[in-house]
Amino acid sequence: MPLKRIDIHNFRNLTRVSFRPVHGFNIIVGCNGSGKSSLLEAVYALGSGKSFRVTQVKPLVQFTADRFLLYGEVQRKDGQHSLGLEKRLNGEGSVVIDGSRATTTSELALLLPIQHVGLDDFQLFEGGPRIRRRFIDWGVFHVEHGKNSALFRRFERAIKQRNSGLRSVKISGGERDAWDSEFLRCATSLDDARQAYLDRLMAAYRDLCARFGDVPYANQLMIHYSPGWDQKLTLKEALQRPGSMERERKTGITQAGPHRADLRMVIEGIPARDILSRGQMKVLGHLLKLAQIRVLANQHNDQLPVILLDDLVAELDERNVNKLLNTVREFSAQVFLTVLDTKQLPSQQHWLGEAEIKLFHVEQGQLTEQPFQE
Repeated sequence: MPLKRIDIHNFRNLTRVSFRPVHGFNIIVGCNGSGKSSLLEAVYALGSGKSFRVTQVKPLVQFTADRFLLYGEVQRKDGQHSLGLEKRLNGEGSVVIDGSRATTTSELALLLPIQHVGLDDFQLFEGGPRIRRRFIDWGVFHVEHGKNSALFRRFERAIKQRNSGLRSVKISGGERDAWDSEFLRCATSLDDARQAYLDRLMAAYRDLCARFGDVPYANQLMIHYSPGWDQKLTLKEALQRPGSMERERKTGITQAGPHRADLRMVIEGIPARDILSRGQMKVLGHLLKLAQIRVLANQHNDQLPVILLDDLVAELDERNVNKLLNTVREFSAQVFLTVLDTKQLPSQQHWLGEAEIKLFHVEQGQLTEQPFQE
């Protein structure tokens, strides 16, 4: 489902940019600080409502503006759709889909799924549990987006209601029991979906390891899912433990459940972060992100994500760059790839195949299309 057009207004150093990418490879060339990564960040924001670099809106809005605006057109099997995202410095914003205001940014992700493969993928190993939950939930959301998007909404509503009940002295015992029951139902369904997805992810990851060959520690990496409570207990039993109930009474926050889940990355029983170098973490992080796309491709999903490859070519040797680009090409997805110079890319005959390609040059926030020449 390619992004056919994107308009960017007042996003970082991109004052006014409009371009039409191809379905295949879109190569973004420019010096450091020219706006290459900002362009990828804008595409990511249009498909998710947020940045992959920062959590605040202020760094995304140009100094002379009070908001940024993004607009895109997406081609799907059911026709063309328009997406719009506005975010203001005062905290207000809006999402518009096909001319109508949307209620959540997750509606953007349904129409324009995005997978960002970048230099911070080492955070899957070094970062906190929230990063790894976000990673697995991206896959759970997209593998059965119709069913699981509703499940995520139900779970968020259930835990908010349960936390509200914990803090309220007015709620009746019957109401508290009702929300406990709904929380347990949603939590169990989400836990099952995550565990089932992890099995599929690791199968796809092993396939990619075989393809890439001798990547250090790739085959030894194991991922164990921790659901967010003592696995010797059911979730209901974990919530009813005296210590947990006392902490909930004091904090008004649910102490066990999928919102506290984590993925334990281990090699021979040792935390992977204690063995791997930062560079090795990046490479294995890239493989795990690509494995998520492979899961979708294996089920012939018509909603393959737009793939953002951010400065990866500078980090990998030519052999692995070739394997990376060939793997991505075989997904038949739309790709945005940033490089300092096209000379960093291997010869087209080794990776491009029949895929379309366009070259765009970025300089001081201005984008121009150029002929691609090796």
